[in-house]
Formats: sequence, structure tokens, C-alpha cells
Amino acid sequence: MTRVDEPSKYGVVVYSPENGKIDRFVEKPQEYVSNKINAGMYIFNVSVLDRIELRPTSIEKETFPAMAADGDLFAMDLKGLSHTSTTTFI
Repeated sequence: MTRVDEPSKYGVVVYSPENGKIDRFVEKPQEYVSNKINAGMYIFNVSVLDRIELRPTSIEKETFPAMAADGDLFAMDLKGLSHTSTTTFI
């Protein structure tokens, strides 16, 4: 996860900076909710695969929101990196 100057162009992550717990994702927000974006690299426990249905699935639109709602999704803020840098979710 990393910071961007113009978050309305991206899907943003709403999370707790204290513990990294992700609350929710907001796709291209029209009102400011966060300037942290989901940029793309993930680190999971193999058990996460059990949450992904055996059909065409968007983990970013289906699996991640469900994990966040269950309190099972966390982020690491990669300070000093551009929005093209890697994001890591645990």
C-alpha cells in the first residue's frame, strides 16, 4: 500500500495505521476517505485459497472485501515508494 496525491483515480484502502487492519476498500472515491491505494503484491497464508471460489473471481472485488469485513486483512504501508511500487497485504 502506498500514498498518492490524487486518490480519486484509484481504489483506496481505508485502514488503521496503528495495527494495519483494513476496514474497507472504496473504488475511485468522489469524496476523500483515504489517500492510500492498493498497488498489487500480496502475501497470504495458504488458507486464503479456501476463500476463493472455483469460478472466475476478482479477489480485489470479492475476496478482499469479505476478508476485511471478517477482520482478516492487514496492510503494510510502503513509505517513500511511488504508486507504481509494490503493495503488500498479509
